[in-house]
Amino acid sequence: MILPGASPISTWIPFRRERGAQPWMRVLCATIAVFAIALAPQQQGWQLTIIGLGLLLLCGLSSVSALHILRRLTVELGFGLMLVLGTLFREQGDLLWQWSGLKIYQGGLLLFCSLASKVLLSLIALNLLTLTTSQVELLQALKQLKIPPLLVAIVGSMLRYLAVLLEEAQTLQRAAQSRNLLLSRLVHRRVVGMMIGSLFIRTYDRGDRIHQAMLSRGYSGLVAEKIPIRWTKPDIGLITYTIGVSLVSMGVEKVL
Repeated sequence: MILPGASPISTWIPFRRERGAQPWMRVLCATIAVFAIALAPQQQGWQLTIIGLGLLLLCGLSSVSALHILRRLTVELGFGLMLVLGTLFREQGDLLWQWSGLKIYQGGLLLFCSLASKVLLSLIALNLLTLTTSQVELLQALKQLKIPPLLVAIVGSMLRYLAVLLEEAQTLQRAAQSRNLLLSRLVHRRVVGMMIGSLFIRTYDRGDRIHQAMLSRGYSGLVAEKIPIRWTKPDIGLITYTIGVSLVSMGVEKVL
């Protein structure tokens, strides 16, 4: 691991909490990376491969543990793959596999693999951002990037009370377990549905009470603070690296 101040190279490492790129630049470059991944041509993997190698290099240079990212991906990737699972059964190309009414064609399989790769790379980019940038820094970065103040306030409230929401969900789960309501699969599904409804009502009620308390203390929901943008060496290095990898991936795709 390269320690800050150990050499001039360490000042150009962008994704580090110490002497790295500023939060607003990390958010901007992560957004550029996600757009580059989303706009990559379907069923052509060279561009995604180059972007993936670029993300892996950033992960290696950052102070983020690869095991930590993998643990997050095991949970998040499942939800992402569920969103693109329907493309697997698209009727295009030769028939590869059939069971009852389910059929997998060559075109559908290639499309699914392409979308799954995009989901994976996007999650890696976003996890790299969130693991190297605190919640306060993210909100400050959104302000610097001229995001509407009301949207920043909504995101800030969501991040602030996410732990409260998880605590409420754990309380409902413990109550169901203490009454032995999660033993049967059929009963488990019904209980989970009721828990979701109860959690929604509790969340709405608590959110309304918190909002009224904030208004009584003069909260308007808008942040008037203006933070100037200043460029540093890690910022220049990160934006150059991000744009460079995106352009190289597009150029290689056209050549091949």
